[in-house]
Amino acid sequence: MDGTDSSPRPRRPSSSPSVAEAKDLVAQAEYAAATLSQAVGASATLATSSLQRREAIAAYAAQLSVVQSRRSELDEAIASAETLADELASLREERLSKFMSGYDLINSRLQETYRMLTVAGGSAQLSLVDAGGDPFAEGIAFDVSPPYKGWRPVQNLSGGEKTLASLALTFAIHAFAPNAVYVLDEIDAALDRHNVGIVAAYVRRRTQRLSAEQAGTAADVPGAQFIVVSLRDEMYGCNLLGTDRLIGIAKIDNCTRSFVLDPAREVDRLNSE
Repeated sequence: MDGTDSSPRPRRPSSSPSVAEAKDLVAQAEYAAATLSQAVGASATLATSSLQRREAIAAYAAQLSVVQSRRSELDEAIASAETLADELASLREERLSKFMSGYDLINSRLQETYRMLTVAGGSAQLSLVDAGGDPFAEGIAFDVSPPYKGWRPVQNLSGGEKTLASLALTFAIHAFAPNAVYVLDEIDAALDRHNVGIVAAYVRRRTQRLSAEQAGTAADVPGAQFIVVSLRDEMYGCNLLGTDRLIGIAKIDNCTRSFVLDPAREVDRLNSE
């Protein structure tokens, strides 16, 4: 035997991992890193989502406050509109009541006055055009039946008939709402001599105060002043002593002049001469 030892020598155990183990450790590390990254991302997402939710809730609360404020304003506007509607309805009822009260009085006085002016009879009346009885919807019709004639609208009357009907309506309104002064401009232009005298006498009577019983009203009807413009002798001649003043307009030497006469004084002067 030679001195060389050919028996196998025992190996010392190695402290470094194998390639497979190393790959496994690397995979585990990568998995842990990925899991950590996902966790970090999820946490960031949750934080961002929470912030967005808080911002959305704050915006919603602000919008809700605006809506509630506007709803409150709307409720107030609706309540105000309902109050105004009730007031308007009340005013309309009051207007209708007052109008119909005057309408009935004027209509009654119209019939009486027209018969006094025509002497021979006849009728005149006002009527509501609207079948529902609303005078403000379609207005009022004025129909007249002259003596010995049938009913017809006032616009279909002759000139003289229109004059008498218009005067009757004017004096009927005077019983309801008296005026202090009336200006009658040539109202006798379309009248015959007989009717001119009747109108002149009636105008003079209307200058006198009427008691409530005479006028058929709730209160006395005061007299009115009348300024009558006329070219008819019958208008002022037949009523000379009842006229307070006569004012004449004449053209003398190419100049317009006026003359004011006191009829009563002139009559006294003539009688004394």
